[in-house]
Amino acid sequence: MIIKGLQQRSKCKICDGNAQLHGVLDFNTSCLSTLPDHAVLPLTGVPIYYHRCENCGLIYTHAFDDWTFDDFKTHIYNDEYVLHDPDFTGARSKSNLELIMSNFEAIKEWRVLDYGGGDGQLAQLLCAEGVDAVGWDPFHLNNHLPTGKFELIVCFEVFEHTPTPVETLMAACDYLKENEGAIFFSTLVNDSTTREGMNHWYIAPRNGHITIHTKQSLDILFRKVGLEVIHFSDSFHMGYNPAGIGN
Repeated sequence: MIIKGLQQRSKCKICDGNAQLHGVLDFNTSCLSTLPDHAVLPLTGVPIYYHRCENCGLIYTHAFDDWTFDDFKTHIYNDEYVLHDPDFTGARSKSNLELIMSNFEAIKEWRVLDYGGGDGQLAQLLCAEGVDAVGWDPFHLNNHLPTGKFELIVCFEVFEHTPTPVETLMAACDYLKENEGAIFFSTLVNDSTTREGMNHWYIAPRNGHITIHTKQSLDILFRKVGLEVIHFSDSFHMGYNPAGIGN
């Protein structure tokens, strides 16, 4: 396993602000590590240092900046991944389906892209409801890139997984219908958890949670592609063009 060396200071990956060291976790720290009935994973001895931006509050690590596709596939998104994210096998897709169908009345009139959609379960469920939907994910559905433009892009639990948040959003926006589309997404912000430091369950390198946002960091990120963000909660958000369907 190749991990990039420690930096005392860093330039924020979102706003270019000054970021200081925030804390360190063993690589085997997962989202389930804080649960009392979850087996404690053995320490790997691989420290993952996180920085926190003094301006926008983004918490992130440089540890995976140089990783290749194969590195991620071997060490994170492998056959044991579901042990650390059991909802990946179906529960999350079903709940997200209900959320989408109940909040977007015109969805059957749109093309929908589930970007970073795992093994495609949500796209399949949407299609069963009569929605023109496709899924794409670099680790599970990478054989064929989507074609054309989409009125709605959904990204559930995607933006905390990328070591390059600006590039990832720009890549997703390449599929967004110009001036009309919106991106509905989930990622848990850390605005109210700063006192927990590195003890917060969402900071979890074994799950691939390597970029933890605030509402401000998401606002700045989406403005880079000309979109505004509505924050429905600490977990659910939507990037939209004020003249488009999100208005």
